[in-house]
Amino acid sequence: MSRYDRFIRDPAWQVITSTAYDQEALDLLGGNLLGGNVLGMREKPHPDTASTHSPFAQALFAGLAGAADLIPRDDPDGVITTAELALYLRDWVERNTAHKTRQVPGSWSLRRDYDKGEYIFLVPGKAAPDLPPAPDLTAANNPYKGLSAYRFNPTDARLFFGREEMERALIDKIETQPLTVVLGASGTGKSSLVNAGVLPRLQGWRHQDEPNVAKAQSAAPSAPQWTILPPMRPSATPLRALAGLLHHELDVRPTSSMPYSTQAIREVIEVWAQAHRARTLLLVVDQFEEMITLCHSAQERADFLRLLAELTTHHADQLRLVVTLRSDFAPQFEDSLPADLWTAAARFIVTPMDQDDLRRAIQRPAAERVLYFDPPELVDDLINEVIQTPGALPLLSFTLSELYVKYVESGSDNRALTRRHFEELGGVIGSLRVRAEEEYAALPDDGHRATMQRILLRMVAVEGAELARRRVARTELIYADVAENDRVTEVLQRLIAARLLVTGRDEAGDEYVEPAHDALVHGWARLLQWKQAAEVYLPLQRRVHQAAEDWSAAGEPANLLWNGNAFLPQLQAELTSQPQGQTLRSLLWPRTDGLRRDTWLNRLEATFVRRSIEHQARLNRRITAVTLAVIAILSAITLFALDQQATARRNEATAVAERNTAVSQRLAAESQLRLDANDYDLGLLLAIEAGTNADTQDAFGALRRVLDWPAQVEVELVGHGPNLSLPSNSSVLGAHFNQDASRVLTYSTDDTARVWDARTGDELFVLAHDESLISADWDAGEQRIVTTSQDRTLRIWDATDGAPIAVSQEDTGWIRDLHWSADGRRILTAADDMTASVWDAQTGARLAHLVGHEHILNTARWNRSEDRILTTSADQTARLWDAQTGDLLLSLGDTNAGDATTLGAVRLWQVDTGEELMRLSDTSDSAQLSAMAWHPDGRRFLTISEDFQTRQYFAYVDDLLLEACRRAPRSLTDAEWRRYRGAVPYQDTCATLQPE
Repeated sequence: MSRYDRFIRDPAWQVITSTAYDQEALDLLGGNLLGGNVLGMREKPHPDTASTHSPFAQALFAGLAGAADLIPRDDPDGVITTAELALYLRDWVERNTAHKTRQVPGSWSLRRDYDKGEYIFLVPGKAAPDLPPAPDLTAANNPYKGLSAYRFNPTDARLFFGREEMERALIDKIETQPLTVVLGASGTGKSSLVNAGVLPRLQGWRHQDEPNVAKAQSAAPSAPQWTILPPMRPSATPLRALAGLLHHELDVRPTSSMPYSTQAIREVIEVWAQAHRARTLLLVVDQFEEMITLCHSAQERADFLRLLAELTTHHADQLRLVVTLRSDFAPQFEDSLPADLWTAAARFIVTPMDQDDLRRAIQRPAAERVLYFDPPELVDDLINEVIQTPGALPLLSFTLSELYVKYVESGSDNRALTRRHFEELGGVIGSLRVRAEEEYAALPDDGHRATMQRILLRMVAVEGAELARRRVARTELIYADVAENDRVTEVLQRLIAARLLVTGRDEAGDEYVEPAHDALVHGWARLLQWKQAAEVYLPLQRRVHQAAEDWSAAGEPANLLWNGNAFLPQLQAELTSQPQGQTLRSLLWPRTDGLRRDTWLNRLEATFVRRSIEHQARLNRRITAVTLAVIAILSAITLFALDQQATARRNEATAVAERNTAVSQRLAAESQLRLDANDYDLGLLLAIEAGTNADTQDAFGALRRVLDWPAQVEVELVGHGPNLSLPSNSSVLGAHFNQDASRVLTYSTDDTARVWDARTGDELFVLAHDESLISADWDAGEQRIVTTSQDRTLRIWDATDGAPIAVSQEDTGWIRDLHWSADGRRILTAADDMTASVWDAQTGARLAHLVGHEHILNTARWNRSEDRILTTSADQTARLWDAQTGDLLLSLGDTNAGDATTLGAVRLWQVDTGEELMRLSDTSDSAQLSAMAWHPDGRRFLTISEDFQTRQYFAYVDDLLLEACRRAPRSLTDAEWRRYRGAVPYQDTCATLQPE
């Protein structure tokens, strides 16, 4: 009875009732209506009661008769609490009045000092309950998952609440679609919804026992007979992961000698399908974004995606594929799967939880462990902190888990999760930061804290455009220094015990460690500061690690060592504390035995770098010996004809040229690294320095890359008058001056657009969305501003003071193109949901919806008279629409047609030397080239591709340098010059370059 002791130990004054929006009770008394026409609004009578009552009364009678006996989930105990009854009433009544005059049930305590007790009811006709003792409250019995996602097992399924309606909707989609893409922002609970909600329902572990009548909502007779595979993650080798899963779960062995090949996987599926014609196989690929963040092989990525498309098409009747994917990664997959699979119908958007969902997710797991919240209003406090915060579910779960841990550690026996502990945690938003900081501060010394920094930086993905966690093999955290390995072990144990990190084994049985959720990467300010400070070397560290792994896996062959790599001097300095400015002797006979103890290179990486340096030194010695021998012979033969002074000058010139060539190659490589780290300014300056030092192929390529780089948005805006610097704590995505350049409109990833005084740099006002901005622009008269965001809304604001005017009344999709009409009354948008729309700029209403494209839209444009709209799509089609009616007038584009002659690869050669300067076959252009022509000046040429794009290319480094200098925002700083140029005397970037 401990479950109910607290209810009957204290007094209770409670009321439970229900009203409609107009505050009229809806019921019948003796056949006479009270408050309204109930029969007209009620959808259906409750199956357990007569049909002469309102939905509330029906549900109340049925609930007291036993239908509200909800807990425990698997075996109700015969006792109904007021909380169970209220939960049952709210869910059933709201659902069955949703399309009519909606009723909202609720329960209240009439006196604050009587709020600890609660009425309980015994189920009529049921034997006196023999209640089991309440479960022990131990660390292992935590009802909340913290940062970890719920997994596919009965235990997690019994503790997963709040997504019941969404589970049913997702099951309906899975049953009818060969591919279902479960999309949502990080922290919306995509994985948990599938793993602990949908799959357990299909497996039969969960009953539809949330406040409803289970028998009336049982599965249809035509529902598939499922064979459910445990959810897999792509990891670094998705083909191996899938093959291992199928071999283990389906007990089918392929005849292929290569068990991890696509052919072997096809064979396993085919054999299983032939043997189980009456069943449907359900494959879940969780966290599909790992295809970008972990799988480094473009070939394996393409093979895996192609295989999934083949399997879902070939076995459409017996295979269902479900992938969970962060919505910010979705655009990177739109062209990877066939258009008939990657459709709007295949997408399932995981929307944020509403208040009732959150209440169930908070209270029901606590009830399973016989816990309660003290005071009850603490539940409302938790909900209010997260209801307006996108992606906050992991933080909420982490906070609840920490509340439970604090209760267990307190030694109390009252089974109450308290406000005092909640405040000690810093609330929902502060709980993760507080716990991470506590673990960091509790480490024994600065050595351990530096180790923690190195560990966590390896767990931040740098491959994608967005921050994400990275799974790290345990072997990647083995260092050459024994003391460092001891520190690694201790730090990992602490962070895993704190549930900030989780560990497991991959498909090959190898141990890995990773952050429990992306929220740790996004939400801990100290880790974000570490990442920002380490952006210089993180891309290089990943390159070294991948090269070392490939070298080790291949048996450590010499041909996979780095030879002549521009980064080796920097890595040697990192490895041995040697300065980068080296003598010939130190270059030919480097000391690589004295490893630094604080190096960020692990044991394998350090071995790879050391062996690469030694290999290069051996080659240098051989080249030197051969060169010296040749020089000696030639000198002996021609000594009488050579002027020693002229020879010295020529040798010096050669040495200078070789040194300049080496410097040029190194700076070109450094430029690429800075571009990889999204530092466009420094990448541009280093490319200029590379071209200034020597006319090399590397410098040519570096200059081409920076000039072809997507347009960069600078936080420093150079406009009329002096330079203007606007402060920013996030990535600025775009900026627009108004017509007289007196104001600047910027939009950023911090969910805001801002208007600034262009003369003083003062911020005038802020325009806030719920998620990162996509675009913002003035109208023609500069009286209004329109903004669009990843929260899928379009908002119109007063441009004078930032006051909101209107917001779109429907989901806009992710808008890719936007234009005001000339009169400022309408706004035209093109979105990634394959539609264009015309919006009323005063009300936000959609005036026209242009539906018909089969791929995401790139552009939408009015004609001059604004009575026609032309849209273009990523599938290279265009459509013409009537702007007033939305009727489709004309479709343009046939991807299978065309009479252009394909030129394939175009190469540019140096005429006098035969050196290949440029190859235009591996460019970012997806369409092949159809024509090219030289400019009359002979220094540049044009290319025209099959997508009708015309591009100009420079043929000489000098021209590329001049163009790059026109774009250079500044010169290298003193610190940057010392880092990249060493002891060379400083000079301003572009100082020696003058146009002819």
